Amino acid sequence: MGIEQEQGMLPSCAYAHISSVLEVSRDEITDIWPLKQGLTNESWHFTTPEGEYVYRQPGVGTEDLDREAEVEALKLARSIGLDGTFIYEDVDQGWKLSRFLVDCHELDARDAEQVACAMRMARTLHESGARLARTFDFYEEGKRYDALLRELGPIEVPGYDELAAKADCVAAFAHADGAPVCITHNDFFNLNILIDRSDRMHLIDWEYAGMCDPIMDISMSAIYSYYNGEDMEHLLRLYLQRE
Repeated sequence: MGIEQEQGMLPSCAYAHISSVLEVSRDEITDIWPLKQGLTNESWHFTTPEGEYVYRQPGVGTEDLDREAEVEALKLARSIGLDGTFIYEDVDQGWKLSRFLVDCHELDARDAEQVACAMRMARTLHESGARLARTFDFYEEGKRYDALLRELGPIEVPGYDELAAKADCVAAFAHADGAPVCITHNDFFNLNILIDRSDRMHLIDWEYAGMCDPIMDISMSAIYSYYNGEDMEHLLRLYLQRE
C-alpha cells in the first residue's frame, strides 16, 4: 500500500488520523496489535485513555468502492441501533475508526435465538425506508470481476463456463421478476455480526451496502452458514415472520 510501517505499529498516517478525530496525542495511542485481516482491508486494535478502538486501512483494489454510500449506510446503521461501533470514516481516503468490542463473539449460525435476532436486524434495516444512491447487483458485480479476470487471460477453472451460463439464466429470471429493492447490507453473515458482552448485536462492515433485493441478505446468511434446504426454509420463516 506504500505506507511506512514497523512491526507492531500502525501505518504512519494513522496516528494523525486518530489524533484528529479522538483528540489524543501520539503518545496516548498504545496497545497496538493487528486484528485478523479481512478480504479487502487491514485493521489494528489500539487503546487511548478513553477506551479501545479499531483503525481500518483500505486494502489494495478497494479504490473503486463507493465510500460515500458506505458512510451513509454506517450513519444510518448507527442511528437505528444496528451498529454501535462506528465513529468516523474519511470519505476520500476510506480509513475508518470504530469502537473495539471487548470480549465479543461472532454470531453462532446454529443458535436459534441469535439467528432470530439477526433476522430482526435484517428486517429493521430493510424496513427503515432509507435509500442509498448506489445500487448493488450481485450478478453485475460478478460479471465485472469476470471481465477483469479475462483481461489477464482465459479462466481455466474446471466447470466455470457451465456455472457462468447457469448464473446468466438465473439472473435473467430474477431481473424479470422486478422485485422491489431497499437498502441492504450485502455482506450479511455471521463474521459481520458481533455480539458484545452485554449481548447486544452489532452489524459491521458496510462497504457493499446499497439498494438491492432484500432477500439477498438472507441468502448470504444462509450460504455462509452452510444451511441445507430445511435450514433455509426456517431462516425465511424467521425473516418473513410467517409461513
